Amino acid sequence: MARTHHDDLRIVNEFALSMLRQNTLPDLLWSIADNVGRQLGFEDCVVYLRKGDVLVQSAAFGVKNPNAREIKSAIEIPIGRGIVGSVAATGRSRLVADTREDPDYIADEFAGLSELSVPITYHDDVLGVIDTEASRPDRYGAGDERLLQWIANISAPRIAYALADLERRATDHELKQARTDHARSLGELAGRIANDFNNLLLVIHGNLTIAGRAELSDAARTAVDAALRACECAEGLPHELLALARGGAPVIEHGVSVVDLLRESTAFVGSDGKIEFRLELEPELPNVDIDPDQIRVVMTNLLLNAREAMPDGGTVHVHAEAANGDSRTPGLDLLIRDAGEGIDPAALNRVFDPYFTTRSGKAGLGLTIAHRIIVRHGGELSIEHSDATGTVFRIHLPASARSTDRPSDHADSRPTRRPRARHALVMDDQDGVRDLIERMLNHGDVRVSSAANGTEAIELA
Repeated sequence: MARTHHDDLRIVNEFALSMLRQNTLPDLLWSIADNVGRQLGFEDCVVYLRKGDVLVQSAAFGVKNPNAREIKSAIEIPIGRGIVGSVAATGRSRLVADTREDPDYIADEFAGLSELSVPITYHDDVLGVIDTEASRPDRYGAGDERLLQWIANISAPRIAYALADLERRATDHELKQARTDHARSLGELAGRIANDFNNLLLVIHGNLTIAGRAELSDAARTAVDAALRACECAEGLPHELLALARGGAPVIEHGVSVVDLLRESTAFVGSDGKIEFRLELEPELPNVDIDPDQIRVVMTNLLLNAREAMPDGGTVHVHAEAANGDSRTPGLDLLIRDAGEGIDPAALNRVFDPYFTTRSGKAGLGLTIAHRIIVRHGGELSIEHSDATGTVFRIHLPASARSTDRPSDHADSRPTRRPRARHALVMDDQDGVRDLIERMLNHGDVRVSSAANGTEAIELA
């Protein structure tokens, strides 16, 4: 019994509804093949997707589909070759009444005697082809061609969206990998710079301290005190660089509560009279396995970033909650929300890049350091929201495998001090550091031996 126009409309309507229930590209393609075969009463249907210069069999109904979501002997057809390839090349459907008389026909698992192919086209781009074959000649008519093209047209936007989403996810993954590789290289460089800088700073600070013990004029003592204060200010740079370098190797403490860390960080950043930090802590927050010192650096950097985003003042909300959603591993989510002017959309993908900053006079390392540390803790640092109403940074940390809190530092658990040694062996490859330590120990009536390397130290021991 021939299909009526009413039957065609019913099929198209049911087909459109089925499209809305598919969430992934594979679900969509297999649904198309199955619906074409069953609702139109075809023996065979294959959905091809275009990948570069070829068409790839991606879903099937009939002989090509012996088991669930399996294509038997899947093939690829170059664009322009065969009936299917010519449809992809021209963007026009083809109805072949007898394949034995068509030189373009390519025999596959199912050797059909008639074939119908229609393009899946979206904004003039051919995304793929829906192809069906029959075991007898003259199986398909103009009505079948029209109906199958309608189905392809309905499918095209959904396929285009699914392909775009896959491409976006791949791009996000590549960007994340590139950012991780870049941060790793930067961390190695930062470690070397921080070590050298710290050694120089140690020598300067130590010698100034020794000089400060001597009898000095008021002017000289003022100069020494000013230089010492400058050294103390400079100590922050190697600390942050070392946090970046050590981001790959946190010293983990298990079962840590972040509540105290949050309070310490907000207190450390402090208020300048215009900014208020408001803690919003949900009950029963999970503990986490973290390096407290590194996570303190992350929180401080993000809080400073939020404060700087609000030069006219306002409230920074720091919210902590348990994370149990499907999209994340169970753990802890920290949200830091400012009321600044937001981040330029063009800059959103670069905020964690080294040295990228929108503020003059800033090094652009704070967010890079924070991102690297969180990633090395197995967590995520992301921008959840940013527009003219402000920006929300989200930190996600996996829940601790242990439920105990950090052990307290009880007085009776502290190691007893050993008597000061009368003989000290100093080993350091930096002459300035070695000389400084020798002079400082000599002030304490300690006999000092020094070595520049391990071999010398063994000989002196």
